[in-house]
Amino acid sequence: MDFENSIRTYEDQKLRPLLNAELQHRIRNLLTLVQYLINQTQSVTIEGYREALTERIGNLAAAHELIECAYGHPISLAEVVAQTLKPYVGIVQDRIRIKGPDIELRPQLCLALHMIFHELATNACKHGALSSASGRVQILWAQHLDGSGRKLAIHWSELNGPEVCEPRRKGFGLSLVTKALANAQVDLNFERTGLICRLLVEIDELPRHK
Repeated sequence: MDFENSIRTYEDQKLRPLLNAELQHRIRNLLTLVQYLINQTQSVTIEGYREALTERIGNLAAAHELIECAYGHPISLAEVVAQTLKPYVGIVQDRIRIKGPDIELRPQLCLALHMIFHELATNACKHGALSSASGRVQILWAQHLDGSGRKLAIHWSELNGPEVCEPRRKGFGLSLVTKALANAQVDLNFERTGLICRLLVEIDELPRHK
């Protein structure tokens, strides 16, 4: 084995445990979400229940397909947010508010943001605003210009849910929220009224507005 192959093998061995841990975590979160959809979906008939549940699981898969089908082209942030949260919006109806300019971003950045929104939504279903009948979630974003370039500011806030407190140990999901974007500033605040997550992300290229 030559030197280059030895380095590649060493790097693969280092990355494999992290990739396995992330894969296992994603599978657990996916199963948690599917369980949530099963429990929260309601209908007066078995057929109606089957159709509603199938549609919501399909919406979850569509978020992943949106990224995969981009083929390197810019993706609408509004579309990513709406598609990622569509299964939840279908259940809680007007309890999720989404607002921001239709900025187009690189697929890699959109994929990271999709992962973050998915983790935040999963956490909200387990412990936060979406685990109660009165809780609400608000997702706002805006574009800012400063001396260092163009930045995207995202604000996720949960209201009227159960009282939350900062965990002594952040699980894999919340850790992923803070680490999914290497060059982003991420702040998690566990307020009495609910979780607040603020992200400030550098944007490399000029976004187009529709």
